[in-house]
Amino acid sequence: MLKVVLKKNRNKACAIYGCKNPNGIVYHDFPKNLARQRIWKNLCKRKDSFKPENAQVCSMHFAHDSYQRDLEHELLGLIPRKRLKVDAVPSLLLPTSTSSYLQLNS
Repeated sequence: MLKVVLKKNRNKACAIYGCKNPNGIVYHDFPKNLARQRIWKNLCKRKDSFKPENAQVCSMHFAHDSYQRDLEHELLGLIPRKRLKVDAVPSLLLPTSTSSYLQLNS
């Protein structure tokens, strides 16, 4: 089970090229596994270099089925936590190149 530290947006930025999501979005840290980090980094489509260990991707880029069910919170009537599955990868609102994202959001 992948444990992901969830962080609310406090002057954070999504690593996906061109993403400018508003405050209140949940951010997921990059995986510790180097192979999975490379996959996430490639999906970001950024020209600049960045350190995956310091980067996050916002929840807007993950499909509903990328998350584990939080049965404990569901049964207690609490708001479920957003925890990614081990094999989760960003799959929504991704740029095909560093210039295409702006066209998608226009």
